[in-house]
Amino acid sequence: HSLLVETGEYQRSPHFRPENIAKVRALVVSLTKDVDTSASSAIDFGCGTGFMIDIMKDRFSEVHGVDITQAMMREVDLSSGNVFLHEALAEQTPFPDDHFDFATAYSFMDHLC
Repeated sequence: HSLLVETGEYQRSPHFRPENIAKVRALVVSLTKDVDTSASSAIDFGCGTGFMIDIMKDRFSEVHGVDITQAMMREVDLSSGNVFLHEALAEQTPFPDDHFDFATAYSFMDHLC
């Protein structure tokens, strides 16, 4: 994945197309319609360059991203002030069970053995 980021190929993936971003954003809004997202936290496993983080950071008070690829996490936009990154395996995060109100793992599950 580091090479894909460094060459710019990753950001040209189909999931970065505006119509897909709108579709995924609508799904997140639908799934969280009964959650007070202004006082809630979310986690994105396999956050990569921040695709899901970008969709969620205006809906949740905190968004945490977990990934093992530093080159990808360096591309995550942290300017909102409510995004926090963690270099860790998804199954070994520093958080207790039931810590987050919402969790995502977009385009990630196929990477697990």
